[in-house]
Amino acid sequence: LTAPEKPKARKSFDVPDHDETLFAIATDKEATRNSVTLYYLQSVRPENTVGDYRDQLMGSLYNSMFNDRLNELSKQPDPPFLYAYSGQGQFVRTKEVYLLSAGVADNGIERGLETMVREAKRVHDFGFTAPELERQKKALLRQVEQAFNERDKTNSANLAREYVSNFLTGEPIPGIAYEYEITQKLLPTITLSDVNKLADEWITNSNRVVSVNAPEKVGASVPDEQALTHILDAISKEKVSPYTEEVSQEPLLAQKPQAGKVVSELNHSEEGVTEWTLSNGIKVILKPTDFKNDEVRFTAFSPGGTSLVPDSNYIAAETAADLMFESGVGDFDRISLDKKLSGQVVDVRPWIEELQEGLSGSASPADLETMFQLIYLQFMAPRSDDNAYAAYKAQLDAYVANRSARPEAAFQDTIQVTLAQHHFRARPWSPVVLNEMDLGKSARVFQERFADAGDFTFIFVGNFELEKLKPLVENYLGALPGLDRNESWRDLDMDPPTGIVTKEIYQGEEAKSSTRIVFSGTFDWNRQTRYDIISLVDLMRIRLREVLREDLGGTYGVGIWAETEQFPEPGYKINITFGSAPERVDELVQAVMAEIANLKKSPPDDEYLVKIKETQRRSRETSLMQNGYWLQLLKFYYTNGFDVSEVNKFNELVDNLDAEALQQTANQYLNMKDYVKVILYPEVKD
Repeated sequence: LTAPEKPKARKSFDVPDHDETLFAIATDKEATRNSVTLYYLQSVRPENTVGDYRDQLMGSLYNSMFNDRLNELSKQPDPPFLYAYSGQGQFVRTKEVYLLSAGVADNGIERGLETMVREAKRVHDFGFTAPELERQKKALLRQVEQAFNERDKTNSANLAREYVSNFLTGEPIPGIAYEYEITQKLLPTITLSDVNKLADEWITNSNRVVSVNAPEKVGASVPDEQALTHILDAISKEKVSPYTEEVSQEPLLAQKPQAGKVVSELNHSEEGVTEWTLSNGIKVILKPTDFKNDEVRFTAFSPGGTSLVPDSNYIAAETAADLMFESGVGDFDRISLDKKLSGQVVDVRPWIEELQEGLSGSASPADLETMFQLIYLQFMAPRSDDNAYAAYKAQLDAYVANRSARPEAAFQDTIQVTLAQHHFRARPWSPVVLNEMDLGKSARVFQERFADAGDFTFIFVGNFELEKLKPLVENYLGALPGLDRNESWRDLDMDPPTGIVTKEIYQGEEAKSSTRIVFSGTFDWNRQTRYDIISLVDLMRIRLREVLREDLGGTYGVGIWAETEQFPEPGYKINITFGSAPERVDELVQAVMAEIANLKKSPPDDEYLVKIKETQRRSRETSLMQNGYWLQLLKFYYTNGFDVSEVNKFNELVDNLDAEALQQTANQYLNMKDYVKVILYPEVKD
């Protein structure tokens, strides 16, 4: 490129300072959330020197400590907000901003603002505490250390973003090796006094803006400027007390459990996968990799899930895993557990789905024992905490209170209910449904689902050595109870309807429509048929984009995906969705059907076959270099009874794909007399 002789002058638009507090209050009929945000506009801070980097570290520590306090408040039985956070960064090129923002329930804006401003005053008057600072220093250093450990695995997109930021704003890019070195030197020099001084700089009465967003609905109160001003003035004169906390020094486990043993081993050397069977019946699948230096991922699953509970306990079962996670484990509630784990890179979460229950998580190799301890405690010492229940339910209550105002929610709910033929368990979330929540029932469901570890399969993928992992597996997984219950899931008969089913929804003011067409049915479950359906979808994705977007100009994009399952019975769904102007819906639906008819009538041209194969090979190649993909792949194989050796046979499927197979698959699985069509239109005005 040649630089112009007379380049255009770059204009700079300054945001003027102001002494008074400004207000922005907005309501919308289709809004589903209430939020209140305090903005404190700031001058742009330099980022050129080591001292500037030290200031950035101080800011990060300040926000992390403040966010921990706000998070604690959100977990109270009657929380003042659903979430809240403190943050600082660029607002526009000529201005930075410090902000405090909260999401609240209906009629909760004043209380949410009150609480945020009160906590800001508490920080201003008394600062943070030494234990808070030490925890966050430890966590921040670990974060930078992780990036340093992965320095040879950095995604090129991340590097590109750094170069762009350097070019546009002058942000330095010294590299992670230098950042890690300088962070280790600077963090010990940052004192509590240094960080506490930021409250004076960041929380001011000038350059302050209060923004409120809320649904426009009957019965919901939205404060005006006068009410908001009164809150700011009242809290500024209020006497607050210092922050206090209790931090347990007890270990996660008082003593190690009685270990089990690996009783058999099977090696799939070509795939790099090892299987262990433990003395309690647990199967452990291991795939050591070097894709990331500082990551080990795992998942565990067992047959059963919510399918085994009666309908009367369904909502309790559906919410059980989240409730137990929010309650903590053993002697630690969620707040004290998070503090205990501060500075460690570890996460373990339970889940209960329709046909399975299990755990998922990850850890740094340095924190693997902590991960195994959390797994053990999740089985042996789950908590059901009344405060966690109240806080979690408050969040769900706020979520469902306004979700029906969104046309997209009505659209998705109609699809869900129609495809399940109005099954009891397909009911959309609503206040009535939430009334079926019950902490006692949830705890009992959870304990029942995780009582027998013997039918669980654990899969570990990442940077570990088998011999070093084995003692952890035997000590913690091997100690779990194996009851030999030999459970399975239950078929709930949530089958899609047959024939042509059309549903139209009229909701919303914006002149736009959404359309979903779903072809479904049963099929012979095997690797070939699944691959054929997925390849057909790949072809349709190309062709429908060309027709609907490029030829007709009727939509910005077309979404197409396939869902296949072996259990509870083999079935498939092929989903087609697009947005458009309401007056063009019929035209575009006809175009979709015409293109499907073409696919069924004639095999596709070779150019499409080449594109599909190239994309599949490249996608597979890159995916096989990711821990997350291997975890997903191995779970799929072991859940569905596929042999691990077939992992390396994917390219055989690709090589054997031909145009006639795609045509045959279209004829077999796109039945023009058997589909669901759901269309969202704007509401009709009188």
